[in-house]
Amino acid sequence: MVSRSQTALSPGSERRPHCRHTARLERALAAVRPVAGRCRRDIDAYCSRIVPGQGRIALCLMANKPALSPQCKVALAGFGHAH
Repeated sequence: MVSRSQTALSPGSERRPHCRHTARLERALAAVRPVAGRCRRDIDAYCSRIVPGQGRIALCLMANKPALSPQCKVALAGFGHAH
């Protein structure tokens, strides 16, 4: 019996979709890391009960924007969420 990983494919064909998704994920993480770093205390204070994913933390931060620290507000503005 041949497993899916052993089926006849051109070399590297299995990796191409994965690489595209990995590159997209890496770009997204690179954009989010500065915000997460600068907003860590705000996230802990206002969004600790929010399940991360699908922009929920960003929405929580925006809902609490008036109370956020100055560095978090700057990070969000650079991220494109605080306009």
